[in-house]
Amino acid sequence: MISLKRPILFDVTRLISTGWMNRHSTGIDRVCDAYMSHYRDQAHAVIQHKGVFRILSERHSDKLFTLLSNRGKGFRYKLTNLMPGIMAANSAIVSGEGRKYLNVGHTDFDLQSHQEWVERCDLKSIYMIHDLIPINGQAYCRPHAIKRHRGRVISSLNNAAGIIVNSNATAAALSHFAISKGLKMPPILAAHLGVQDVGSSADMSVSPKEHFVCIGTIEPRKNHLMLLRVWQKLISETSGNIPQLLIIGRWGKQSKPVRDLLSSDPILAKHVTMLNKCSDADMLELTKSAKAVLLPTLAEGYGLPLIEAMTMNVPVIASDLPCFREIGAGIPLLLSPKDEAGWKDAIINFLMHNEESKRQKRQMKSYTPPSWREHFAKVNLWLEDLNGENLYKVEQQSVVSSYRENSKNLILEKNRHADRLPDRKVPSL
Repeated sequence: MISLKRPILFDVTRLISTGWMNRHSTGIDRVCDAYMSHYRDQAHAVIQHKGVFRILSERHSDKLFTLLSNRGKGFRYKLTNLMPGIMAANSAIVSGEGRKYLNVGHTDFDLQSHQEWVERCDLKSIYMIHDLIPINGQAYCRPHAIKRHRGRVISSLNNAAGIIVNSNATAAALSHFAISKGLKMPPILAAHLGVQDVGSSADMSVSPKEHFVCIGTIEPRKNHLMLLRVWQKLISETSGNIPQLLIIGRWGKQSKPVRDLLSSDPILAKHVTMLNKCSDADMLELTKSAKAVLLPTLAEGYGLPLIEAMTMNVPVIASDLPCFREIGAGIPLLLSPKDEAGWKDAIINFLMHNEESKRQKRQMKSYTPPSWREHFAKVNLWLEDLNGENLYKVEQQSVVSSYRENSKNLILEKNRHADRLPDRKVPSL
């Protein structure tokens, strides 16, 4: 059943769920789309749900990949017609003979049934960990989300043949967690994510006056409440023109405080536009015409909106977080996410095209964003060379940290020069 021409088993469960629920794609969904597009000719599709698995034939994989590539109108109807044949004709267990199973959507690899399935099929499992926010930022997450993600991270450290992460910041957080828990460290690859095409787009569905854009699911860690308080101060303290704040993102869990503040302050609501079903084309157009993109998040693993903004030559005001310092290349203005006065002053200054805005635009002219081509070049090489060595390298601020397994613990060795590393190929950014 498994074609020799297709050595990868790619998990599409999250994309099926996103299409079925008709949800706008999040950052993780976009990563799943990019991986499916890149590996579809080399992969069999895998579906899992609460311990039920199906590994699709080449023919059924191609049909499902094509359907998932366009999760638009009619998706439920088409999927409903396709699924009975897929479930009946394909098996849950195959002889994988060490083939690689790839799961980049955080889908169910915390479950014991998942690990038992991987072992029965004799697969080398490769997972992507996008962040450790539910572990390191528990104040921003629900107890259930904390429990599930902690299970994913521990399970991947214990069972994965390799782990892909999106940044050195995420790699460091994962390594620190492993060390603190005395867990072994599988091979890790840190590879920056690419960005979608930000070329010409469709006409805008909204044509606001001077505006700022904030992109992200509306949930506590995205810190929308702080921005709303800043806008309240702008309204009360500014006699001139008040800019519009466009919040682009679907309503998430624990978003009631944002709803309540907007409903209780009709004057604020006039200056804030919520775009919960904004198309990608409209989002790009609104971003291109913005005074700046605002990212006041309290915790983040990567930050695709930051890179997309810089690619479009749009200034950015963002939280001073390790991942933004890493991917921002010194261009965005980074502020404490708790400094409301600093954010208010920066927004006022950007309205007047101040020197900071001009500096960013000058630097962005020579900025080259990370691409999916570069990302997959690293991933492909790493997958080919993956041999189970428990070693990974992170380069940041001229410090190279090498982690090795030593009995049950890991020893952290800090080296100031990369040439002191063992003479082995070590993946890095």
